[in-house]
Amino acid sequence: MLSLPSVVRIYLHAAPVNLHYAFDRLANIVREEMGQDPLSGHLFVFRNRRGDRVLCRSAQLTRVYSGELTHYLEKEGEVPSFK
Repeated sequence: MLSLPSVVRIYLHAAPVNLHYAFDRLANIVREEMGQDPLSGHLFVFRNRRGDRVLCRSAQLTRVYSGELTHYLEKEGEVPSFK
């Protein structure tokens, strides 16, 4: 389980991205497409083209979740479908 302080916002980038991008390239997406500061401490969520993986990224955290985990969480009603 991911526990975040109440001041942290979660931003979802709707368009799929290559999850192999380095922090600098994802930071540019956050700045240019999402209009946010990538070093703000907020959490930015990206998905791949197939929709079976998501990447959670902040200045302090990087996590990749695969389809099996997101499928389990969908069944439990904890996350929306990314497909």
